[in-house]
Amino acid sequence: MFGCFTSGYLADHFGRKKDVWLGSCFCFLEAALMAISTNPNFFICARVIGGIGVTFASTIIPPWISELASAHNGCANFALVFFANYLGIIFAYSLDYVVKNTGRQFNWRFPMTFMT
Repeated sequence: MFGCFTSGYLADHFGRKKDVWLGSCFCFLEAALMAISTNPNFFICARVIGGIGVTFASTIIPPWISELASAHNGCANFALVFFANYLGIIFAYSLDYVVKNTGRQFNWRFPMTFMT
């Protein structure tokens, strides 16, 4: 909820491009922190940072696409965002299934880092 309200406020005051860029920076920071996490608390903190970044993107991207798309193909562009999101989730879970029987650290660290 913090990310949604904050991203809306920042997008109104600084613009959507800067807000999406800031959300991307949060996601990049999450990926880096998850890759180097050494304990569950560090990992959870990284996931919280990434959650803020994802809510920035989830709040700003759909209305931005609706504003930029023409009336003829607005719905298709809007649906493409959600299709790409779910396709990424399916790919990440498939990758998790493939590496589930590998080394102890690798089987949870790599899929989570790759997902972000």
